[in-house]
Amino acid sequence: MQTIVRHITNDAGRSSAVVTHEHWITSQVFIQAQDEFKKLPIGEVWLAWTEKPGDTLAKQLSERKAKTRKAVNAAIQKLKLSVTPSLKSQFKR
Repeated sequence: MQTIVRHITNDAGRSSAVVTHEHWITSQVFIQAQDEFKKLPIGEVWLAWTEKPGDTLAKQLSERKAKTRKAVNAAIQKLKLSVTPSLKSQFKR
């Protein structure tokens, strides 16, 4: 990621940063190449409408996603507790 951003920095005058969605794979470049991004003059940052402060629907979706994530994590924990030792070996990653 750092090499890619370095190339962009060398070729760019004024650039726009566009983050289409919040998935780690999409936004990790801002963390991995943080030092390179500091060298890049960014004139604009575009984010998804779901990142707009005060947007009621965006807030509802974020809250629903958080509740869903919590429920899924709880289900995973229950499943882990209910699996017998002989089955656990089949689920190892």
